[in-house]
Amino acid sequence: MKNIVAIIAAAAVIIGCAFIFIIDISAHEVLVINDDLLVELSPTQADSMLEYYTKKNNSLLTDYFLNHILLSPVASYLPRLTRCAALDNIVFSGVCCLPAIESCIVCLFDEPNDEMLYILQLLIDEAAKINIRYKPYPTDTLGAVRAWNNYKSSIPEAVHEIIFSDEDNTQLLKYGYLAVPYILDAIDDGVDAHSVIEVLYYIIMYDKQMLGDILSGKLEVERVEIHIMFEKVNQWLEKSKNKIRLIRAIVDSQSEIN
Repeated sequence: MKNIVAIIAAAAVIIGCAFIFIIDISAHEVLVINDDLLVELSPTQADSMLEYYTKKNNSLLTDYFLNHILLSPVASYLPRLTRCAALDNIVFSGVCCLPAIESCIVCLFDEPNDEMLYILQLLIDEAAKINIRYKPYPTDTLGAVRAWNNYKSSIPEAVHEIIFSDEDNTQLLKYGYLAVPYILDAIDDGVDAHSVIEVLYYIIMYDKQMLGDILSGKLEVERVEIHIMFEKVNQWLEKSKNKIRLIRAIVDSQSEIN
């Protein structure tokens, strides 16, 4: 498979000066939004960028998986997704890639592909830093869409129950980025931020693998002073308002089942 080269390009489509990353794949281009670049956009501009990204990549991502990933040597070790440099280029866009991946999964109703369905479900977990989701993944498109919809709809209540019970808040890590808006809601509802700041810090600073190792007890993280955690989390929150709004929209949305 031809080496994939990331090229930074100016994008004037719809929103003018926003930047996106273009992944050069033979004759095709897959647009990958760096979610940090949403910082300077208004909510309307951010929505326009994501809408354009999802529509543009609906067919391009499908072609990418069918003609590049599935035909490449990396397909032999898909469970180690983070070791696949090609897929890392898409995971790089974080939760911003989720709407496009969801759209690709829905497209598999018309053209079923078991391998692609499996990869897309793995990719969702990597991008959103999700651990301990339902396993094994559903092997049919209808089952995958229903399971993902049900999983998302369970998150707000699950996060609330963990925080407002005697359960260890570390369990929030299994939801990755998708837990963040609802942890913030709990703080707004009166929960002491000190009780959840460590979890927020881990979700923001660590990747999916490290979060999984913390959950399983395999990783004993280096102690970070509480004031540094607050500083890092507050900096991230300040620049991630659009991202948080997107995460909430993703959790609240339900993929249509034809």
